[in-house]
Amino acid sequence: MNNIEEIIKRMKNNSEEQNRQLAKELTQNLSQGQNDALSRLLSDKALVTKLMNTPEAQEILKKMGGDKNGHQ
Repeated sequence: MNNIEEIIKRMKNNSEEQNRQLAKELTQNLSQGQNDALSRLLSDKALVTKLMNTPEAQEILKKMGGDKNGHQ
């Protein structure tokens, strides 16, 4: 599943548990290096904040129907 629009559509219609499973599926498709980089990114709160404030991330959040904090 490479299409971001498809992923967003699934996330909007999924339960929390289904989204956890989706996240697991998506990370299983990453290489070890990509998983390591993702783990480093997610463990750095300042970097996550900076990333989430980019126009691209804001556009994805809008498509998901949430505000800038990801809340619906």
